[in-house]
Amino acid sequence: MDTADDAAPRRLRADDVRAVRFSPVRLREGYDMREVDLFLDDVEAELRRHEAARAACPHCES
Repeated sequence: MDTADDAAPRRLRADDVRAVRFSPVRLREGYDMREVDLFLDDVEAELRRHEAARAACPHCES
């Protein structure tokens, strides 16, 4: 999986989830790529909902 190697933690954004890439594996080792893709779609949608809610209320706590 490609990730940034930053020293300081940062918030995960929907675009980060969309950009992540998992290394393919062969001979039935590893994860079902379809399942991973479906999960990432769900995570991205949830993050987008949170981002939209925060943008609509800039004074609200996260």
